[in-house]
Amino acid sequence: MRHRINKEFKLKFKSNLGDDFRLEKPEELDKKKWCYTEKDLDEVMKKHSLILEMRGRIIGACLTIERRLESYIADVFCTKNKKLLFKELILEKEFCTFMNKWKILRELTHILNIKSISEKERKELLTLIKGMMETRDRFAHGRLIFSGKNPNLCFQSGGKKVSMIIDQNFFQKFEIKFRKTIHLFDKFTKSKYLKGSVY
Repeated sequence: MRHRINKEFKLKFKSNLGDDFRLEKPEELDKKKWCYTEKDLDEVMKKHSLILEMRGRIIGACLTIERRLESYIADVFCTKNKKLLFKELILEKEFCTFMNKWKILRELTHILNIKSISEKERKELLTLIKGMMETRDRFAHGRLIFSGKNPNLCFQSGGKKVSMIIDQNFFQKFEIKFRKTIHLFDKFTKSKYLKGSVY
């Protein structure tokens, strides 16, 4: 089956994972082609499935960091037998967002005068965690759109729509930042929360 291309052409799919899938400006796939076969569209669908898998890995990696934040905060505020209750009633509730946990960590690292990392490393850790949080939000709430050959992640930032190309370079940079965040967090906590650190 062939699909004729024109300016108004937009193809909307439901992937087998149930997420909205949009292919915009398919003429950018190959400007010399006037028609696309099922094979052409299958290639785009495969890329889409791979990006969805990577999105899941990114969200999972960010959750690893969030869980470590929860454990650290619970350790500071609670005795051993009350930690689970504190996590369940406070830290894991909807009102205690990743951003709120980050703000608590920021205040705690400042007030407690932590000596295990330098002031420069403390600031870098906070910046990295905030970056992880923003990346997680973009992937959780943004929309993946294929425009031509490149998948784009579209999301709101500062009241504006932003589009970002998602390619191998993006994932490599994310992994470097993730590993650096984990390294600094482990140094900060003296490796107390190593469990569940695999990306």
